Amino acid sequence: MRTNLECVILCGGLGTRIKSKFPNVPKILIPINKKPFLNYKLKNLSFINNFVFCTGKKSNQIENYCKKYLKNTKYSIVKEKEQLGTGGSLKNSLKYLSNNFFFFTYGDNFLLDIPYSK
Repeated sequence: MRTNLECVILCGGLGTRIKSKFPNVPKILIPINKKPFLNYKLKNLSFINNFVFCTGKKSNQIENYCKKYLKNTKYSIVKEKEQLGTGGSLKNSLKYLSNNFFFFTYGDNFLLDIPYSK
């Protein structure tokens, strides 16, 4: 069941620690068990009806993924021209949200035991 809750996902980092293994893939799209990490993130957040992806250098790959797999979900891609950090990214995303109550998460982590929908 989807709600009116919105979610900002930070996925614009440089991936400096993992880029030796995946130099051309944003962290959020690195395959885990043959599926992009974002698949698992979105499944866990399936109650959300609007996503704002704060992206950076490899934004086009995230945008292509969203076009292909988020056809029935509202989303925005906010591309940073320069690294703004967490606060700057979050501030830039606010104009894409309908209110000040939203869910915020990093694109490169996953907490399995949190019942997000509650």
